[in-house]
Amino acid sequence: MKRSSGVVFAISAAILALSFALPAEGAGFTTCPVRFATGLPCFSCGITRSIVHISNGSFDRAWHFHPFGFVAYAFLIAGAAVPLFKHASGLLDRRPVKIVAWILIAAFGVH
Repeated sequence: MKRSSGVVFAISAAILALSFALPAEGAGFTTCPVRFATGLPCFSCGITRSIVHISNGSFDRAWHFHPFGFVAYAFLIAGAAVPLFKHASGLLDRRPVKIVAWILIAAFGVH
């Protein structure tokens, strides 16, 4: 597994693992710098809780917090699976891995 694939896998797998461990009702504080500074939610506020609720099987609550959480969750699964398949088969191009990595950075880099 190349270094970039390993990084994408590690980040995706860590976020997915944390989503099972984090409390669904929230930690009691905000991690969003925009909300912390202004008191107003940013465009991605609620995605973390949405992902946590998806991991816990509460799909209606996940949709309530942020509908994009389902898309982000799919990218996390892809980010964990694509490098494994690439390593196992050697058939995949590096481009999909880079696309997933940039999407993850864009989606979770703020929080």
